[in-house]
Amino acid sequence: MLYPHPDERFALRPLVAVAATAAAFLSLGAAASQAATVTFSASADTYVDSSRPTVNFGSLNKLRSDGSPVVRSYLRFDVQGLSGSVTKATLSLLPASSLAAVLTAHSVADNGWSESTLTDRTAPPIGVALGSVQSVVSGTALSFDVTPAVPGNGAASFALTNASSAAMSLWSREAGGTRAPQLTVVTTTAPPPPPPTDGQPSFPVRGAFFYPWFPEAWNQSGMNPFTHYHPSAGFYDSGSTAVIQKQVQAMQYGKINLGIASWWGQRTTTDSRIGTLLSTTDGMNSPFRWALYYEPEGYSDPTAGQITNDLAYIRDHYGGDPAYYRVNGRFVVFVYADGADACGMADRWALGNTLINAYVVLKVFPGYRNCVSQPARWHQYGPAVAEDSQAGNSFTISP
Repeated sequence: MLYPHPDERFALRPLVAVAATAAAFLSLGAAASQAATVTFSASADTYVDSSRPTVNFGSLNKLRSDGSPVVRSYLRFDVQGLSGSVTKATLSLLPASSLAAVLTAHSVADNGWSESTLTDRTAPPIGVALGSVQSVVSGTALSFDVTPAVPGNGAASFALTNASSAAMSLWSREAGGTRAPQLTVVTTTAPPPPPPTDGQPSFPVRGAFFYPWFPEAWNQSGMNPFTHYHPSAGFYDSGSTAVIQKQVQAMQYGKINLGIASWWGQRTTTDSRIGTLLSTTDGMNSPFRWALYYEPEGYSDPTAGQITNDLAYIRDHYGGDPAYYRVNGRFVVFVYADGADACGMADRWALGNTLINAYVVLKVFPGYRNCVSQPARWHQYGPAVAEDSQAGNSFTISP
């Protein structure tokens, strides 16, 4: 949900235990990862037939599937030697006949079955459906995404079912060569993060959106105070050094090391408080860091020239402060967005940042990954949902 007006977003504040932080928690991930692909051959495969419940078919070079009588195929792979996290697992099979019906691959939790003894009476129960193909053509390879059933190293079993009354067959591991079933697993391993520079926190950075709007914001929308709750700090003043110290300490207690402070532009009330946030944190000798949340993009479309001007202002007034957050020497600016923003916003920010080289973190919108212009990172501001994952960029949680 988007909240283009400060009054609307402020309404969410009473949900938060720490008065300084608003409705989201953001964790920025590391910049790069290394991928590896490993292919495994089946260590066991066979099928069972309900019309012959005590017969074993483990030595045959074909697997079978049928809906009447019920015939199911079982396959097991011994996954070993993986490092990193599994991001994709694909089961590949080669049909020996055609089927004008749905063929489905299922997980099988029990890996203790034997190819040479398995029968319909001893077959383990099949689990959830992992994927299906709508029709099968003899000689045309099939692929099933079975990622949920391959968490890492260890045995992984699968079953194949066919609900139609038509029988079909697939080549088993006994067929050998390119006809045999295979499981291809892709893993990613994050490289060691670079050593922290400039006294800055290293990835992953845990941040909270922060609103220095008070005491003004206690009186709005015809309500004074604008809350149904009772802040433990009272109706505090965001410019108070004592208040800021307590808020920084509270966020650090919550393992948060970055405050993303709402900023409405040059010479606004929020602008007047950024210097106090930084100087107070400096005076505490705290490792806590601050970045700005650029709000004007949420209610207008700043030109590239305005973006350059604002970024230069932020750089010259705040970006070099010891308490300001920088990544590899680049000062960080988060950017809000409205519901109409799209790739044009990314283009404007890319152009406006050309001479400044700030570390810009734009708010996502549908299709953002396909934009030609890409910022340093993306984030989501979505306090209406408990969790949001923007893979490779950020993960957000909200109360």
